[in-house]
Amino acid sequence: MGRHPGRHLLYLLIGTVVALACAARGQAPAESLVMEANRARTWSMGETSAVALDGGVTILSDRVRLYAQQAVVWVRAAPGSPGVQIVEIALIGQAKVEQATGIRSGSRIMVNLPVRGTIRVTAQQRLAVDASDSELYQQAERMRRGEPEEAPPPRQPAPTPPVPGVPPAPEPRAAAPARPETPPAPSEPRVERPEVAPQPEPTAPERTPAPREPLAPFQAPDRPAEPVASTQPSAPINFQAREIETRAGPDGKMIVLLSGGVTLLSRRDNGD
Repeated sequence: MGRHPGRHLLYLLIGTVVALACAARGQAPAESLVMEANRARTWSMGETSAVALDGGVTILSDRVRLYAQQAVVWVRAAPGSPGVQIVEIALIGQAKVEQATGIRSGSRIMVNLPVRGTIRVTAQQRLAVDASDSELYQQAERMRRGEPEEAPPPRQPAPTPPVPGVPPAPEPRAAAPARPETPPAPSEPRVERPEVAPQPEPTAPERTPAPREPLAPFQAPDRPAEPVASTQPSAPINFQAREIETRAGPDGKMIVLLSGGVTLLSRRDNGD
């Protein structure tokens, strides 16, 4: 028995009590436990291992089936029961427990399950990180201690959407503070002044316009006559093009605009 026979005897007694309690409740240790989720975060806290599961949580054993959106699992060895582990599971969000005795469902469910065998975690993303400071773990820890669920904060009424074409109602304005009444100023004695007759305005003397000398007629300087250009071509010109556009020039002559494959043909008097 070693140096402390009383301690080993105590562990044996506790293990026997746990086994009898499980048998009385119909919870014999499961042979295996498989946990599946989209993401799993695992870490250790002394002799206890913790797992935080997120997204599509499914926990299966040969005794029970558990489902939830999120879950936190604690695994520790059962005192005095070699090979037996106590698994505490906090199911959060659309929780459901299926077993031979029936089905339970709710927003949060706490499950204790003894397991004798392998415990496996399967996840699309598995991280070895301490998540004890997360909101998920804090909520699960309160469930583990048996604390009541916190009531959600009251919802604020949603603002009324504006109606097209109707201006919003003006916000009420606070009334301006009343001003103290000031006593009327004492009236001054009226002094009558003698009326002054209006004086006629002085008129400016009329000005006589000075006579203007007649202007000499303007004569343009003599310029030599400019030669007149002949508009008649010396020989006819034939043209071809994909696009032909005619416009009137500023001098009244016709302008022809050619573009795309332009060909000009001119025939002289000698037949060339």
